[in-house]
Amino acid sequence: MRNFYIIIILFVSNLITAQNFANEIIIVQNEISKTITKENDRINLKKQPFTIQFQSKFHNSKKENFNGLKVTVVKNEADLQVIEEGNPINLIPFFEEVSAVLPDSDGFYSSVVISDYVHHYLFYENDTNKSIQLISKKNEIGLFEWNVERFYLEGKEFPIESLKENKLTFIILNDFNSNKIIDADELRIVRVQFD
Repeated sequence: MRNFYIIIILFVSNLITAQNFANEIIIVQNEISKTITKENDRINLKKQPFTIQFQSKFHNSKKENFNGLKVTVVKNEADLQVIEEGNPINLIPFFEEVSAVLPDSDGFYSSVVISDYVHHYLFYENDTNKSIQLISKKNEIGLFEWNVERFYLEGKEFPIESLKENKLTFIILNDFNSNKIIDADELRIVRVQFD
């Protein structure tokens, strides 16, 4: 009977500590919202600025909880290695810690770098240590937004309106439980068609 209680306790504790995370990515352009809930999705946008909104835990340098969103933007995803649930994050070259694009001196990204070698690390620790804006918070989870107005490609920075590419792929990873593995619902691959 004692073993039965131990199994029940382990089962309940596993349910309590399980990852409860929907990873909804919301893309807002001209007051129109598109919610991304599937691992692979396609959307159409105009060649105008837009905002990416997402939920994440707060970054905490002291506790070494590096929570946030990793975003890679590529022109051609055919050359990329397969990225899927169960992969260790450190084995994906463009998501390694050393491949993060450095933000501008104000801590934010003025341009989105299009490259299959790097990622943007979007995080919020406090009002001074952040690379994104905090919209709201509830306990240890925040709702954040990243404004996309400019791109950087092949050594040149330009506004979205001047983008020559009509298709880009956004690879978005939120390691919500910080286990350095891509778990269910942590990855979103969004293929954007610009009209």
